Amino acid sequence: GEQSGNLGGMLISVAENYEADIKEYADGLADLLNPVMLLIMAAVVGFIIMAIMGAMQPDPEAFVS
Repeated sequence: GEQSGNLGGMLISVAENYEADIKEYADGLADLLNPVMLLIMAAVVGFIIMAIMGAMQPDPEAFVS
């Protein structure tokens, strides 16, 4: 780098390597996050459906009196 007079080129090369590493890390994180987000969304939708269905059921204590 510095001794050969090509410091700028070496710094660009290092920056490109770091950029590739970070892109690979971010892609792996996104691939890992997709199934987790799917499960969270399924749980939220399931909770909403159960809340709506529960509100439609008759109150069993209303028939006791």
